Amino acid sequence: MTGKDIYLRNIDFRPEAKFLREIRRNVHFEKSKYSKLSKRYTEDEMWQKIEAYLSENDYLTNNLMRSQFGLSKYKAAQWLTHFLDAGKLVKKGSPHMSLYFLP
Repeated sequence: MTGKDIYLRNIDFRPEAKFLREIRRNVHFEKSKYSKLSKRYTEDEMWQKIEAYLSENDYLTNNLMRSQFGLSKYKAAQWLTHFLDAGKLVKKGSPHMSLYFLP
Protein backbone atom coordinates (compact mmCIF):
# COMPACT_ATOMS: atom_id res chain seq x y z
CA MET A 1 0.00 0.00 0.00
CA THR A 2 1.26 3.43 -0.75
CA GLY A 3 0.16 6.79 0.56
CA LYS A 4 -1.69 7.26 -2.71
CA ASP A 5 -3.83 4.19 -1.97
CA ILE A 6 -5.51 5.69 1.10
CA TYR A 7 -9.16 6.35 0.37
CA LEU A 8 -12.60 6.27 1.88
CA ARG A 9 -15.69 5.28 -0.03
CA ASN A 10 -17.14 8.30 -1.88
CA ILE A 11 -14.45 10.58 -0.46
CA ASP A 12 -11.32 11.49 -2.38
CA PHE A 13 -8.43 11.83 0.03
CA ARG A 14 -5.34 13.64 -1.11
CA PRO A 15 -2.77 13.72 1.67
CA GLU A 16 -0.41 16.64 2.03
CA ALA A 17 3.19 16.13 0.99
CA LYS A 18 4.33 16.41 4.62
CA PHE A 19 2.01 13.55 5.61
CA LEU A 20 3.29 11.36 2.74
CA ARG A 21 6.92 12.01 3.72
CA GLU A 22 6.12 11.08 7.32
CA ILE A 23 4.48 7.83 6.23
CA ARG A 24 7.37 6.88 3.96
CA ARG A 25 9.90 7.57 6.71
CA ASN A 26 8.20 5.67 9.53
CA VAL A 27 6.56 2.70 7.81
CA HIS A 28 8.22 -0.62 7.11
CA PHE A 29 6.81 -3.88 5.79
CA GLU A 30 7.41 -7.44 6.91
CA LYS A 31 6.77 -10.62 5.03
CA SER A 32 3.59 -12.29 6.16
CA LYS A 33 3.80 -15.63 7.92
CA TYR A 34 0.44 -16.49 6.37
CA SER A 35 0.30 -18.38 3.11
CA LYS A 36 -2.55 -18.60 0.63
CA LEU A 37 -1.38 -22.06 -0.37
CA SER A 38 -3.01 -25.18 1.00
CA LYS A 39 -1.10 -27.56 3.19
CA ARG A 40 -0.03 -30.63 1.25
CA TYR A 41 -1.33 -33.99 2.37
CA THR A 42 -1.10 -37.48 0.99
CA GLU A 43 -4.38 -39.33 0.53
CA ASP A 44 -3.77 -41.42 3.65
CA GLU A 45 -2.89 -38.39 5.79
CA MET A 46 -6.01 -36.53 4.67
CA TRP A 47 -8.27 -39.51 5.23
CA GLN A 48 -6.86 -40.02 8.74
CA LYS A 49 -7.58 -36.37 9.55
CA ILE A 50 -11.12 -36.61 8.17
CA GLU A 51 -11.81 -39.82 10.10
CA ALA A 52 -10.47 -38.31 13.31
CA TYR A 53 -12.60 -35.21 12.83
CA LEU A 54 -15.75 -37.20 12.04
CA SER A 55 -15.22 -39.48 15.03
CA GLU A 56 -15.69 -36.42 17.27
CA ASN A 57 -18.19 -34.48 15.13
CA ASP A 58 -21.35 -35.40 13.25
CA TYR A 59 -20.55 -33.91 9.85
CA LEU A 60 -17.97 -32.07 7.77
CA THR A 61 -18.41 -29.11 5.43
CA ASN A 62 -16.11 -27.42 2.96
CA ASN A 63 -15.66 -24.45 5.33
CA LEU A 64 -14.88 -26.71 8.28
CA MET A 65 -12.37 -28.63 6.21
CA ARG A 66 -10.68 -25.39 5.19
CA SER A 67 -10.39 -24.10 8.75
CA GLN A 68 -9.45 -27.43 10.38
CA PHE A 69 -6.91 -28.65 7.84
CA GLY A 70 -5.48 -25.44 6.35
CA LEU A 71 -6.84 -25.90 2.84
CA SER A 72 -8.02 -23.48 0.19
CA LYS A 73 -11.64 -23.60 -0.93
CA TYR A 74 -10.60 -25.28 -4.19
CA LYS A 75 -8.41 -27.92 -2.54
CA ALA A 76 -11.02 -28.76 0.10
CA ALA A 77 -13.58 -29.28 -2.66
CA GLN A 78 -11.12 -31.51 -4.54
CA TRP A 79 -10.53 -33.72 -1.49
CA LEU A 80 -14.23 -33.96 -0.70
CA THR A 81 -15.04 -34.94 -4.29
CA HIS A 82 -12.21 -37.49 -4.26
CA PHE A 83 -13.51 -39.20 -1.12
CA LEU A 84 -17.11 -39.05 -2.38
CA ASP A 85 -16.08 -40.82 -5.59
CA ALA A 86 -14.13 -43.39 -3.57
CA GLY A 87 -17.24 -44.10 -1.48
CA LYS A 88 -15.63 -43.06 1.79
CA LEU A 89 -17.99 -40.10 2.31
CA VAL A 90 -21.69 -39.50 1.75
CA LYS A 91 -23.02 -36.08 0.74
CA LYS A 92 -26.33 -34.71 2.04
CA GLY A 93 -27.92 -31.28 2.20
CA SER A 94 -28.43 -28.57 -0.38
CA PRO A 95 -25.95 -27.63 -3.10
CA HIS A 96 -25.15 -24.43 -1.20
CA MET A 97 -24.70 -26.14 2.15
CA SER A 98 -23.43 -29.65 1.59
CA LEU A 99 -22.81 -31.84 4.61
CA TYR A 100 -20.46 -34.82 4.44
CA PHE A 101 -20.83 -37.93 6.59
CA LEU A 102 -19.21 -41.31 6.92
CA PRO A 103 -21.30 -43.95 5.10
